[in-house]
Amino acid sequence: RSQVLTVGLSLDYRPGQRYISRPDGKFNLGSKWPTFNVQGRLAVPDVLGADVRYLLLQASVRDNLPLGLLGTSNFRVNVGGFMGRQQGLTFADYRHFSGNQTVLAGSFSNFQLLDYYRFSTNNTYLEAHYDHHFNGFFLNNIPLLRQLKWQEVASLNYLRTARVGHYVELGVGIEHILKVLRVDFYGALQSGERVGTGIRLGFGF
Repeated sequence: RSQVLTVGLSLDYRPGQRYISRPDGKFNLGSKWPTFNVQGRLAVPDVLGADVRYLLLQASVRDNLPLGLLGTSNFRVNVGGFMGRQQGLTFADYRHFSGNQTVLAGSFSNFQLLDYYRFSTNNTYLEAHYDHHFNGFFLNNIPLLRQLKWQEVASLNYLRTARVGHYVELGVGIEHILKVLRVDFYGALQSGERVGTGIRLGFGF
């Protein structure tokens, strides 16, 4: 039975970050640049009985983009992989991705139709998530719907691993239903072939 000892490090950096100091505290004024992140997880062998060796590195970028009357976009891109020599690596040590096989969406910023472990990898990967909140740009032009204050949202999730290839999810939905609910319809493609559709329910406000 393998034993693993890991150490991890994660660093965020956002260029151009500005702050203002007041008597009641220090306030973040934001930046026009996205947030960059680098993180790593190192399995150290031959310490406290550990016999697993690997190094997993990831770089990512994320941002929130206000687009005026068109709404707001959010994106996150991760690229990473296992580097160097691996020793005693088990499936539990692989890089796993946030899948979902239920009708409830824990977070709409993750995959919604992805199998929990099918794309898990001990190689390289590219992961991207994008969603756009239209803030009623279309529905506010329909008199009966305007009173409901529903808002449109669209999303795209992408994943590529060396073994399974390209995976894409496309979603459209309505949020702010009864002020707090969100309903999305998703379709999934793998290497150009449709592999699933589904409805997801969650909070969106």
